[in-house]
Amino acid sequence: MALLEVKDLDVRFAVRGGDLTALRGISFSLDKGERLGLVGESGAGKSVAAFSILNLIARPGYIAGGQILFEGKDLAAMSERELRKIRGNRIAMIFQDPMMTLNPVLSIGTQMVEAIKAHRRIST
Repeated sequence: MALLEVKDLDVRFAVRGGDLTALRGISFSLDKGERLGLVGESGAGKSVAAFSILNLIARPGYIAGGQILFEGKDLAAMSERELRKIRGNRIAMIFQDPMMTLNPVLSIGTQMVEAIKAHRRIST
């Protein structure tokens, strides 16, 4: 079984006058230890693919079809509560722009420990 398997992923954005297709039929699989690079021009859908894999695609975007299997479980079909147990614990994303994702008031170490404490029982 693959660690991550994306099957026929379709992502769309609801816009006035209909839906805009951002991704159509994306499929790949990764085994433990493998890496995959997504390469393309600006606007090609790399970020949409990454956000969709973690089920973080924001409205008006939505996953219109396909499966995103992580350790055999479909992330696209999970509730937000189920996803919180996995995101940042078993699967995570390193965002491109640190100013948009990191809190400049807190040290990086503090923010990393915060993420670990959210998923593990550790003493500090």
